[in-house]
Amino acid sequence: MYEENDEITLGLGEVEEAINLIERKYYKEVDRDDLVQQALQTITDNLDPFTNYIPEKKVSLTKESLTDSIKGIGVELYKIKDTFRIIHLVADAGAEKAGLSIGSAIMAINGKNLAGPSITFDSLRDQLLERDKATILARHPKTKDTAQFEVILHPIANDEAATSFAINDSIAFIKLDKFNDKSYEHFMRELENLVGDKEKIDLIIDVRDNLGGYLTEVIQMLQQLFDEKNLELLKTAGQHNNEKVYKSRGNNFFNVDQLLILINDRSASASEILSGVVQDWDRGIVVGDTTYGKGLVQEQYDLKSEAALRLTTAYYYLPSGRKIQQRFSGETQDSMEATSKRIGRKLATQDGIVPDVLIENKVPESWYDNYPDIIEYTFNLEIDPNLSMDEIEKEYTLPSSFYGVDQRANAFRNMLFQTLLVQRNKGKKQALQFELLHDPMVQKSIQMIKDHPDFYMYLLTHQHSH
Repeated sequence: MYEENDEITLGLGEVEEAINLIERKYYKEVDRDDLVQQALQTITDNLDPFTNYIPEKKVSLTKESLTDSIKGIGVELYKIKDTFRIIHLVADAGAEKAGLSIGSAIMAINGKNLAGPSITFDSLRDQLLERDKATILARHPKTKDTAQFEVILHPIANDEAATSFAINDSIAFIKLDKFNDKSYEHFMRELENLVGDKEKIDLIIDVRDNLGGYLTEVIQMLQQLFDEKNLELLKTAGQHNNEKVYKSRGNNFFNVDQLLILINDRSASASEILSGVVQDWDRGIVVGDTTYGKGLVQEQYDLKSEAALRLTTAYYYLPSGRKIQQRFSGETQDSMEATSKRIGRKLATQDGIVPDVLIENKVPESWYDNYPDIIEYTFNLEIDPNLSMDEIEKEYTLPSSFYGVDQRANAFRNMLFQTLLVQRNKGKKQALQFELLHDPMVQKSIQMIKDHPDFYMYLLTHQHSH
């Protein structure tokens, strides 16, 4: 008879024995660490899509992706014709201080050539992170001269994870790119700036392409969107995890009246919690396309080897009791029916959040075909820094050579061109605002708020089954 720990040891002993045999008997030399990593990778690959083994060299990058700052030189890059070009410089970061220019081509880092079809963003980043100072060989966009720059790497605040602006006196807009460890703080700061001395505002929250992040951050945001106390917002439970229930506190600081959430097929995890809770309580209108469908909770555990295991530990359940996890091999279908908490609308279970108002806004890949050429053309323009966004739009036009027969594609390419001009002239935040205000889904959402002053009545009279 053996205890549970003995059983675990026996299983591990068998793996250890097999690896020892391979090391001693295999016909050619093998790397033991590689074998262990492959074994762990195989184990996690056979569990669920979100459980994974993280090698030591990738652990810091994984943690960094969920923090408010990242180590780097302060550039945004785009690969154009096998070469990475700088399309944005973070103010006062290493690259700007060293004298690098927007449009410059990165030719080499620390003596290693970084131009060519096989060079990826990951390989470029690996070269950068080798040390705390990078020697960068760059080619100027206009003079075509190459020069060497000594650039210091340091943590750069990711203060663009939340972007907001006022659409008019009563409608405000917040875009959330991720739910990192400071997202709630950013959200509250943006909301405070938007509300100002107003009694209330209508709010559009955009979580399109937001793949999620920390559960605690989205729960705190939701607690600011409900003025009632003790409403169940979320429940998590798993085989080895006690049930945990998150509730509203009823101590919201700002009066958000009409609420509209924008989603798409790349909205996942925390983004689906935000939109799903709003939908379940009939708190606002969810607009866009059906979300990804990630209804499982992960926790990351550090291993002795300094690698890590990201392990799925629980389902999350929305207030209606529904799960929205997409079906995968080994996942049973959920046959339950769910209804919203106040109106009793039928809600889809599993396979994501189905919006209340479906607006498909997928951009065909072909519309981006000549985007590198548009960027290249924009780099070579002289732009008057005194022009406003409206004046830039009137002053500069994209040559007809960039257009095709599809008028919608042409309008999209012109918007990309104008956005790049605004970014060069006014900065990234202003460029994002320009792009969003010209986004058809945002325009339709603004119109919806104007046309329907009472979202609760809209939901009550526009019920539909999924």
